[in-house]
Amino acid sequence: MLLDIAEDLEIKEDTLPPRKPPLKLHGIAGMPRAGSTLLCNILNQNSDFSATSTDNLVGVLSSIIDTVSNAIEIKQQLHLNKKVTEDKIKATLRGAIEGWHDHNTRIVFNKSREWPNRHQLIRELYPNFKLVMMVRDLRGVLASTIKQHEKTPFFQLSTGDNILIDRYLNYVQNGGFIGTCAKYCCDMNRTDRPGVLFIRYEDLIKNPEAIMRAIYEFIDEPYYEHHFEDVRQTVAEVDSLYLNKYPHRGIGTIKDSEHNEWKQYVSNDISELILSDWKFYCNLFGYSAGGPIFA
Repeated sequence: MLLDIAEDLEIKEDTLPPRKPPLKLHGIAGMPRAGSTLLCNILNQNSDFSATSTDNLVGVLSSIIDTVSNAIEIKQQLHLNKKVTEDKIKATLRGAIEGWHDHNTRIVFNKSREWPNRHQLIRELYPNFKLVMMVRDLRGVLASTIKQHEKTPFFQLSTGDNILIDRYLNYVQNGGFIGTCAKYCCDMNRTDRPGVLFIRYEDLIKNPEAIMRAIYEFIDEPYYEHHFEDVRQTVAEVDSLYLNKYPHRGIGTIKDSEHNEWKQYVSNDISELILSDWKFYCNLFGYSAGGPIFA
């Protein structure tokens, strides 16, 4: 009787769901308004790739780290057996990552500006993890936020949105979202961080094929012939959360643009502040004080 039941319950191999390929994870981070959405749309042309919209996987991992770091029970387990406890936490983190990505592709690019915060952690979990960081002239980043903001003057995110010096102070200084990302970009260069590639937005739109080839070489994958004349939107950002002030669009034909367009939105004194306050960033990525910012 028990044998008959066992035979009835026997699971046939062809009834099991198909096994997913092992997750090969990379990251996209860097500056806002610097082409990360465009890059994701280009990467998604390759059926072997899946590039996400802005994602909170880093936040999930940070929550786990915070929990295990403060739990008395974990501290007791560390006292009893450090290696076993660390292996359990490592397996938990990897399980969270694997479960987070419902990947049917061979390679996933997770987009988050917070990857520099957890770069050491993710490299411990996935030693082959590579991080592509998008950068742009800070004057261009600030000008892009102002340009987009002024398209919807009937909404505002804060009371300082309409005064140029306040925009600089709120966005770039005082822990603003532009300054925070610039700080991450600088910090990733202050120490020897393996597996990090910086891409300038200006280079991407001027010569997209050369940049994409550099990325493929960086991640050690054979090059895929991308189409730069008809890039389609494949990632979905909830732009309404920010009152559609900063839309994420990277579609159509990739073409070079006027790199000094920032002068229409950023005054000379603010430009001088950026070049002075962020001298390390500007020198590091080739954004000089005089002449065109891109050569």
